[in-house]
Amino acid sequence: MDRSMYLMEINLENFKSFGRKMRIPFKEGFTAITGPNGSGKSNISDAILFVLGPKSSKAIRAGKLTDLIFNGGKTKRPAKSCRVSLVFDNTDRVLPIDADKVTLTRVVKHSPSKKDA
Repeated sequence: MDRSMYLMEINLENFKSFGRKMRIPFKEGFTAITGPNGSGKSNISDAILFVLGPKSSKAIRAGKLTDLIFNGGKTKRPAKSCRVSLVFDNTDRVLPIDADKVTLTRVVKHSPSKKDA
């Protein structure tokens, strides 16, 4: 019997260029992410690496982890933290967890500055 699990969705909040909450659903099978230059395609793969990948920020194109927090751009306020959650289908129990969905989340927060203390 073949067992499989797949990424059902990514939930982003203030991650890199995504300055708001965003849910990106995926269907089972092959998924292609397309769009014009600068639209955030690479940031989606960076989000997956952020949750599953190495602790080093270099692999996700950032000098330090706090660089992953939405900086506000030219018109919005910078965020204080970012969060990425990956939701996996686990109905085949590939992961030894008694749940049909498994969510992995990683968060980065700015440290309070001395002026905030």
